[in-house]
Amino acid sequence: THPNDLGFAHYAGPLLNLGDVGVPPGNPYFSYTKTVDGRAQHATKYATTDQVDDALKWIGAQSGPWFLYLAFNAPHVPLHAPPAALHSNKALVSRTADNRRECYKAMIEAMDSEFGRLLAGLPQAALEHTTILFMADNGTPDDMILAPFDAERGKGSVYEEGIHVPLIVRSPLVKRPGSFCEALVDTSDVFATVAELAGIDLARDGVVPAGVALDSISFASNVVDSKRPSA
Repeated sequence: THPNDLGFAHYAGPLLNLGDVGVPPGNPYFSYTKTVDGRAQHATKYATTDQVDDALKWIGAQSGPWFLYLAFNAPHVPLHAPPAALHSNKALVSRTADNRRECYKAMIEAMDSEFGRLLAGLPQAALEHTTILFMADNGTPDDMILAPFDAERGKGSVYEEGIHVPLIVRSPLVKRPGSFCEALVDTSDVFATVAELAGIDLARDGVVPAGVALDSISFASNVVDSKRPSA
């Protein structure tokens, strides 16, 4: 389903994982089909960089409160060497059977570099009022798992390496910057958390369609106080 059909007023980016069917030939991180509000076009700028460019352009055009959902394709197959300026492994120039792990690490570093550029590009006034959630959608691919962790219990499994992902929050609401929170949360809880931060009462009549049961619990109170237990 197209993002615009799901309520997003603006969408820019690939509609599929890069490397899936329907993309132009060549390395799909450098040559891919990009859709902007329903209109498809051929893009050649490195996808991770292009996504941050789009995000900064859109944020710069906003005049009031905003919500941005930025979903990087990286790190995901096909593994490759990102542009050299985005990572520190200068010996890495192409994907081979011998450097898959190095490509994977470089793709993560490139994403980190671009995410840093996104944060640096936000106006100071926006940083003072914006909560940023950084997280992944699944655990590590099997062939990228290092000992002592079990390589057969990664992405696609319900074991720890398959479902345990980073969740990092930067917010003016945080009372203990740099602290670690041990409360148990799930990705489904992001929905209720964002709603609460935006001042939306999900229990109010008409907010949630009749007959829909929400399996989402806000962890906004844990953002404020990392010592609070799970909700």
